[in-house]
Amino acid sequence: MKSRYFSFPIKSREVFELIPDSVTLVETINLSGRRPALLVLDMQEFFLNADSHAIVPSAPSILPGIVELSLRFVEYGYPVVFTQHLNDPHTAGMMASWWKDMIRHDHPHASLHPDLPADLGLVVPKGQYDAFFD
Repeated sequence: MKSRYFSFPIKSREVFELIPDSVTLVETINLSGRRPALLVLDMQEFFLNADSHAIVPSAPSILPGIVELSLRFVEYGYPVVFTQHLNDPHTAGMMASWWKDMIRHDHPHASLHPDLPADLGLVVPKGQYDAFFD
């Protein structure tokens, strides 16, 4: 049985107790002269939908904070990059054995969560756990 890291229902502020909320984060950290970007990894239905065998039970709890932070980055003109985990027989490797399926482009849970402002950022497909592999 998968475990939750947070109890439900949860307020997004509780999730970010250890870091400032997105307004504070973007407005108070001196980002001038730097080129910040926000990287949002694999926030797609395959890991967020209760019908998926690969659901990460606590992932829906952090979604509102990720959406808020993404919108704040866009508002300040900083890039937001969303990764989307997709596989084919050449990239799945051991994941095809572990999960007994692949997240193909046409998989019903392959899409990014609809609450994410993916149209305001760049969506980068990836075929491995590591977003920086290849």
